Amino acid sequence: MTTINKKITQREKPISKKEIVYNLLRSRILNGIYHPGHKVTIDDISRELSFSNSPIREAINQLVAEGLLRIIPYSGAVVQLVNEEEYIEIMYVLGILDGAATSLTSMFITEKEIEQLEAINEEMKTSLDNFNLVKFSELNRQFHTFIYNKCGNQFLISSLDAIWQKISYGNNA
Repeated sequence: MTTINKKITQREKPISKKEIVYNLLRSRILNGIYHPGHKVTIDDISRELSFSNSPIREAINQLVAEGLLRIIPYSGAVVQLVNEEEYIEIMYVLGILDGAATSLTSMFITEKEIEQLEAINEEMKTSLDNFNLVKFSELNRQFHTFIYNKCGNQFLISSLDAIWQKISYGNNA
């Protein structure tokens, strides 16, 4: 089987109910629909999606493992809060990993890609001039994601994705 056929076959796999719930909840957390402290219950999601409890429980457990939710016994799951100390620690690690990714990316980036980054940077300046901090945050993440996705180190990319995910929803509070 060729690589193209493998990719086509992989894309045709139906998405599981657990993946549907996971993607829905994750999206709601990261987009600020569910703010830190928001209670997520299996019953509410089950009613909304008409799914049994099992795929919902599995999705919640995955989000707990990723640090986006935490379980409160006899109550359900809540969107995890990011406290100031944790945020500072996260930013420290982000700075180190982002620097490493930028260094690696410098070996692969093209002139055209640098121009794209410069355009994003100009948009960031404009959003700051207009006090549009939401737009600035979106562009800032786009800028950094663009850079680190070019570094060629999948472990570094997934680590940075996890950190950006953590700070992104924390900024929606």
